[in-house]
Amino acid sequence: MSFTVSSGNLFMPNANRGTDGNLYFGGQTDNGQTGLRLFGGNVNSGQFFGGFIDVRTTNNNDGLHFRVDTNNGGTERMLITPTEIRTSIPVVNVSDVRVKTNIKQLDGACERLMSIRGVSFDWTEPPRDVGTSEARQGIGVIAQEVEAAFPELVSNGGPNDYKAVNYAGLTAALIEAIRELKEDKDVLRRRIEVLEAA
Repeated sequence: MSFTVSSGNLFMPNANRGTDGNLYFGGQTDNGQTGLRLFGGNVNSGQFFGGFIDVRTTNNNDGLHFRVDTNNGGTERMLITPTEIRTSIPVVNVSDVRVKTNIKQLDGACERLMSIRGVSFDWTEPPRDVGTSEARQGIGVIAQEVEAAFPELVSNGGPNDYKAVNYAGLTAALIEAIRELKEDKDVLRRRIEVLEAA
């Protein structure tokens, strides 16, 4: 049986708790699993309020593939696996001054960064919204420490309200810290030059 929409929109109203507003694609995989499911609305008894895309795989090197380009059939540009996101092109964040207002230079970035540690760690037995499906080593920062220094770089989300860090924003703080260190170095260099000339 097939269903074809030749034009217009496919509208499924009243999505609620996985009962309505869901699309199931792909039938079953070679492993007998549902290939792709799109859930909309309030699903899993309120665990996900915005819905989710569910892709089944038994291989941590496989997952959801994205193809986007002008070629017929497309070229793979991104792959989301159970353990990571892989991209074949740079991930670009819009940073144009035209979309920003109330711009202020960061103050005391170097001192604030001193309260944040760069750490290595082992993931605990991770729930699904940590972003990895198996315990493994990682390198990063602690969200609670970042939040104390730069609260605007930390957000909460998921059913367990885990804290997440905006690493791109943290880069801006590192840039400003380098500027502060250079200014301090220039002051010290001038003082040394004065002393050596005396």
